[in-house]
Amino acid sequence: FSVFVSGVAMLRTRAELRGMIGAKRQQRRTMSIAEEVKHRMSGCVLIKVMAEEIGLKDFKTVCSAYQYLHRFYLQCAMHHNRFLVSAACLLLGAKREQRDASTVDEKCLAKFLKNQVITFKLDVLDCLVRRLSDMAELITSTVDSNAWVHHPHQFLRPYVQAVLEAQMADGAEPNHRETFDLIQQVGQVSWNFAEDAMRTTVCLQFPPNIIAASTLFLASEVFLVPFDFDAFNQVASRLLNLPAGSPNFQEATMDTIATVCSEILFLYESYGDGLDPTQAGGDG
Repeated sequence: FSVFVSGVAMLRTRAELRGMIGAKRQQRRTMSIAEEVKHRMSGCVLIKVMAEEIGLKDFKTVCSAYQYLHRFYLQCAMHHNRFLVSAACLLLGAKREQRDASTVDEKCLAKFLKNQVITFKLDVLDCLVRRLSDMAELITSTVDSNAWVHHPHQFLRPYVQAVLEAQMADGAEPNHRETFDLIQQVGQVSWNFAEDAMRTTVCLQFPPNIIAASTLFLASEVFLVPFDFDAFNQVASRLLNLPAGSPNFQEATMDTIATVCSEILFLYESYGDGLDPTQAGGDG
């Protein structure tokens, strides 16, 4: 509970984020906000690609890696090698979640960089391992890993399950596949929205349950399915172990999700390049 509260305290307002980004822009003098957004997104794409290539299947690890990357770039300029930063963030994400320990280590990631990235083709493997380890230490010294506990994705499947159970309790027949398929599709598309949103700084600005509610609302709008705010808040309250009405629990309402929805839609409008979050794969 105390860790969650400290995580809430670390959330940034849009004004604070823009101020920090503006200060770093003065240091760099060459990178616009649009370029910084693309730099962050490309780093997250690298994390996802590396995770898939080395067989890492736990998406919670990938989400923690995204968090490390965004929080590191809040404190440090972007002159560091982006491949090393992304690989180090993935390494730290695996260590933090204590998963995939046998899959993710410095040598495994260093081999991937050496084999796949032309910049590192001539590097001695042991030297590259040391560089990766040094980068991980720099990120660790910069980022407070207690700043987050939950990820938006952790709320999606329980909500879909709760809605399906409510449908059954209301007398819906199991063979009414259209309704059940629609609800499940809402869950899949909200997952895609959430993955793309995690590639931006919304994870620094809003609690994970509010981000999850926003993605579920957008997905529900896609399929013209009503979004049940009450059901979602019950799920979120249970997962966060915070009673509804607690001062540390922010309920999802139309007002609280409006800003996140607009941020996500702006992401697609400005940087989506025509990709579609409603398609399978989660790379909208």
